[in-house]
Amino acid sequence: MSESDPDPKHSGDVPAPLDPLPYATPTPRTNPGMVPVKERWAIGCFGYILISIGWFASAPFLQSLGYRHGVPVGDAFLGWMLMTAVLLALTLFLRLRYGFKGYGYGILSALGAGALILLGLFLLLLAICASHH
Repeated sequence: MSESDPDPKHSGDVPAPLDPLPYATPTPRTNPGMVPVKERWAIGCFGYILISIGWFASAPFLQSLGYRHGVPVGDAFLGWMLMTAVLLALTLFLRLRYGFKGYGYGILSALGAGALILLGLFLLLLAICASHH
């Protein structure tokens, strides 16, 4: 084959393949010991529900720390929101640093489902009160 002969791999109309981007991996990253994403999603969802229940169930313990007449609802709710923000920040860190995905999706799914349940209960209560009026 002389230099004037066209390369059979690269014809004149087809451009040469590009090199992969520097952050791309040649094959998908898999680790057989890792928990699949769907299971991590479920762990995040049910774990968040259990942690939230534990948060509000810890009110008697907080009374022993200085709250004499129970924990104000606003304080408990603000603490719960802060706990949720910290958990979501932790899942984002795990995603960016180690590539674990799914936990944050589970937390957000549980949070959204809880919001929809509360909205549904409010609308049900509103409908019951309006029908008895």
